[in-house]
Amino acid sequence: MSNEPSPEVKAILRSYVEVQREKYGENWKEIKAAEMAAKTAPVIGRLFDVLQGLKK
Repeated sequence: MSNEPSPEVKAILRSYVEVQREKYGENWKEIKAAEMAAKTAPVIGRLFDVLQGLKK
């Protein structure tokens, strides 16, 4: 088994990158990362609170 993605997977990734560049511009990675962080922040915050409560 190889760690190299198949040609089909590479094509899917290229297509995804093209769409993201069209939608967000050249800094699409930073924009998507900020969106993901904003979406996960509430969950991570609650998880952190729970873990802090377990330490007490």
